[in-house]
Amino acid sequence: MSILQAARAIAAGLWRTLRAALLTLGIVGVVGLLGLAVSLPLWAFSSLRPRIYTWFALAVLGAGVVFLFARRVGRRAREAGGAAAWARQRLVPGLRGVGFGLLFVAAAYAALVFFARGSVALGALIAVAALIGGGYLRFVHRRGRDGR
Repeated sequence: MSILQAARAIAAGLWRTLRAALLTLGIVGVVGLLGLAVSLPLWAFSSLRPRIYTWFALAVLGAGVVFLFARRVGRRAREAGGAAAWARQRLVPGLRGVGFGLLFVAAAYAALVFFARGSVALGALIAVAALIGGGYLRFVHRRGRDGR
């Protein structure tokens, strides 16, 4: 390899490195400008109208959560063989569990309120009923190893 060929190879390598560095800097600069273009108006909006901005941000967040939930339900329904099959297999048991959990929390809160107001007997009755009901709902439908 001659000195001229070595110099060309070195120059080509330096050019590739410089081009990659400039491309990286360009991408970082564009991302920075886009971030500034998005964040500056949002910052001004949040500073000038904080309540409206809060409701707007909550609405956007809620719409995102609904979108993600709907997309997941659609995918799971297709995998389960339809929306009705998916609802029977997953949605109804899940909602039932959430409902019973909320019912248990409400009973515990009611018992604490009655205890705080001095009605110990009623508070104890609600607490015991909640514990017995929760245990019944938790263990009554449990199947053994033989499936019965």
